Amino acid sequence: MPSPSGNEPLTAISPFHPSGELTFQRPIDWTISALDPSTVICYTLDGSTPTAKSSSATRKVTLDDLKNGTKIRWTAGDSNVVHAVDVGVKDSLKNDTHWLIERVRFDASGGPIVKVGKGARVKGRAAAAFWNGYNN
Repeated sequence: MPSPSGNEPLTAISPFHPSGELTFQRPIDWTISALDPSTVICYTLDGSTPTAKSSSATRKVTLDDLKNGTKIRWTAGDSNVVHAVDVGVKDSLKNDTHWLIERVRFDASGGPIVKVGKGARVKGRAAAAFWNGYNN
C-alpha cells in the first residue's frame, strides 16, 4: 500500500527504544504498529532486510517472548526504509529496565494534550530517560 504523499508511514515499536538496542532482564514481548490501519508491516527476526516474502501483518505485529540476540527489522507500506532493533536479554541484571518520559509539549497547544483531525500531523517534544539497574 503506498504511503500518502510518498511519505514514510508512521510506525512505532513498544517498548520504545531511543538507540535501537536495549537490554532487559528477561525475554519480553514487542509490538510494532502503524498509525494508518491499512499499512502493511513486513518484518524479520534474524537481522535480514524484510522483503515482500517476509512475515507481515496489517497495522500491528506482536512478537512474543523474544530472546537475546533477536534482530528485529521492519519496513512499512511501500517504503524501503528499514527500521531496526536488536534485543538484548541479560539474566545478570539486578533490576528491571526503567524509563521516564516527561515534559511532553505539543507545538499546537503548548501543553501535553492536543486535539487534531484524522490524518493530521502534530509536532512537539518530550524528555525521555532509560536505564537498567537500581531505581534510587
